[in-house]
Amino acid sequence: MRAAGYTEVPILIVSANVFENQAERLRAAGCQAFIGKPVIESELMAVLERNLGLQWLAQQVTPPLPLSAAPAAAPPMRLPGDVRAELIRLVQLGHVRGLQQALDRIAATHPRLAATCSHLRGMVSRFELDRLRQALAEEDADTLDA
Repeated sequence: MRAAGYTEVPILIVSANVFENQAERLRAAGCQAFIGKPVIESELMAVLERNLGLQWLAQQVTPPLPLSAAPAAAPPMRLPGDVRAELIRLVQLGHVRGLQQALDRIAATHPRLAATCSHLRGMVSRFELDRLRQALAEEDADTLDA
């Protein structure tokens, strides 16, 4: 980009290779920032704000849903520990495709969990990973209480 004449455009590197996050390498490449994977949304937003001169405005407006469109209550989960651990690991990585594939596989191999997998897949498809993480953690606590 620099060689093509884009001297004022900020360059931000996103990589899982932490060895790329060396100040001298970033300067040599003409980069302004490094963001490690898995990307943490708040860190990405802060880097974008600093390097692009942005000011974030947030307003949460949630219109009421008609009764027919209200989300269905979550089915009881009771996922086996190894299944829950796999899902928690994928949520922590932010691996949406991996979560979708795992939930499809779990539903196919454990038919009694199909409704739960469908509910969780809905969260994944809406990118509600924090909500999914919380649901899996709550189940873990419920299992410990039982």
